[in-house]
Amino acid sequence: MTNDQIEAAKTELLGGYSEAELRLAFDRVCNASDWKAPIRNAVSATELAITLYAIEFFTATKAKARPISLLCGVAGSVPGYVVEAAGYRAGPAGDGEGRS
Repeated sequence: MTNDQIEAAKTELLGGYSEAELRLAFDRVCNASDWKAPIRNAVSATELAITLYAIEFFTATKAKARPISLLCGVAGSVPGYVVEAAGYRAGPAGDGEGRS
């Protein structure tokens, strides 16, 4: 198997995204000083699918999305979402802190 074939197989297993793309999406919404913490952040509609996948990939928890309007200066408002997840620590893969 070539390196290109390995990368293609990994991307297929990652929902069609590369690990680098998932990392960027997750880093935009997680707590920078505590990535295991609960997640609550806003994303644009175009970022929603990869963000939901990234949260599940890195935390083993399902995120919920609630529609909102994001203010964008001159453009006015655009569709967006608030994404929320329990976070790694409270999920099935976590260390148990914060679980109820």
